[in-house]
Amino acid sequence: MIGSYELDELLSKYGVDASKVVRKNDNVLTYGEYQEIKNVLEFLVRECEISPRNIEKAPSILFYNTQNIRENYEFLKNSNVNLSNVETTLHVLCANPSDLKETYKYILDNYGIEYINRTTSILRVNVDRIKQIEKILNDKSLVISAAISLLSVDDILKDITICEENNIPIVGNVFRQSVDEIEKIIRVCKKNSIPIMGNVFRRTADEIEQIIIICNENNIPITGSVFQKNADEIKKIIAICQKYNILITENVFIKTADEIEKIVNVCQENNVLVTGSVFQKNADEIEKIIKVCRENNILITSSVFFKTAEEIKKIIMVCKKNNIPVT
Repeated sequence: MIGSYELDELLSKYGVDASKVVRKNDNVLTYGEYQEIKNVLEFLVRECEISPRNIEKAPSILFYNTQNIRENYEFLKNSNVNLSNVETTLHVLCANPSDLKETYKYILDNYGIEYINRTTSILRVNVDRIKQIEKILNDKSLVISAAISLLSVDDILKDITICEENNIPIVGNVFRQSVDEIEKIIRVCKKNSIPIMGNVFRRTADEIEQIIIICNENNIPITGSVFQKNADEIKKIIAICQKYNILITENVFIKTADEIEKIVNVCQENNVLVTGSVFQKNADEIEKIIKVCRENNILITSSVFFKTAEEIKKIIMVCKKNNIPVT
């Protein structure tokens, strides 16, 4: 156990916000020990140079055994896993090292490294659970989504059944909700003539109703992308878009309000028109794209933001090599 003042003092030395940690998982106060937390932070922040923000998002790692965390990190560092994915899903390092290695090998052999890099959280799931879910789902992506969910295998089966009974496409987001919540979501969507698919299952029925009210009040079309954000974030996005006279299309809901503001600032500083496609990328990537385009005298139109700066560079090289005008 560790006191809140002691925790705050310790975490602040590593740039970690204790209030965010406790808000996310207050178990750190009950199960955390000063020296163990310090050991974890020394390894993650000092040795591995992992961002404190990533620790704030996965605070449970602070009360796990440092040796296990180290062993898992070193194993993944020397594997084919994209390490940046591990650093943003730190909870995978809390797994028992032998279980993590077994899961890694099973997914690598039966699914491929792309599935691990796409959903690195799967490494926290033991092989027995994955095999149980494989008996009721054939699609590999769905198996992964169901496996990383908090649902029991019986509850996963119930989710599948209710979707089939209501002719709802079974997508990964379905397994975010219990069968009771899915029934409520179906009722809300039918009542408001909203297609029941994909992103609606990212929200509870109550959240969906709140989002509908906000969208209707602001004359915003209710599309799937709007459910990527909660009601409070949608309000912030609307306020930012109105502030900068940005047309509110479904693309803006890909980003948070803060991210939108950063993108707008980058575009304004570089005299780039703010269109829907610009929100496909973050502010840093947009700056890179602008730099590449200007270095190669390419007109910066909305279509360039469908590619990364590196992809644009490769396209330019191919065009130059074949004497093709870059338009």
